[in-house]
Amino acid sequence: MKQLIREYTLRIVPPNPIYEHVLGLKGKFRDIFGKYQYSSSKPHVTMALFRMETKYEERLVNIVTKLSKEKYFTVDILGINAFYNAHVLLLEIDNSKDISEFFHKTSALFNEELNDVVPKIFISKSPHMTISKVKNKAMLDDCLELFKKQPYSNSFIVKELILTSRRLNQTWDWELSIPLSE
Repeated sequence: MKQLIREYTLRIVPPNPIYEHVLGLKGKFRDIFGKYQYSSSKPHVTMALFRMETKYEERLVNIVTKLSKEKYFTVDILGINAFYNAHVLLLEIDNSKDISEFFHKTSALFNEELNDVVPKIFISKSPHMTISKVKNKAMLDDCLELFKKQPYSNSFIVKELILTSRRLNQTWDWELSIPLSE
């Protein structure tokens, strides 16, 4: 019997009012440039992305629940920036010692506990919140010029992580909150 494969992400979701502000930036982008990939996605920082057979989902939940022993940490949004090679407009996140260590612990946990069932786990090395993917470098330059006129920076305390899941190439339809320790 063939097992169903789903895509999973482990995310940091900013609290309000930051969440609403990022939604506003995405809306402004769509109003000016049109709808592009990720321009309507929910604001978040992807920590991990991978595919796995659903028969291992209970095991995954037990593994990510171990992260609830980790302490709150702060995320600093530095401002608008871009990944030029991928044509992505984004909010850059400071890769501080705290966030770097947390990502490293997550990577080590996943590699240790899931390496036999997940062939490839992508752990972000450049934390960011995507505003939108664009069609080319010229459009990305236009976006940066416009959005940098109203700089945005902020910070928030991460009190929980969100594990999400979806069927391949579908909408995210499942999530689990993993509270962190004070």
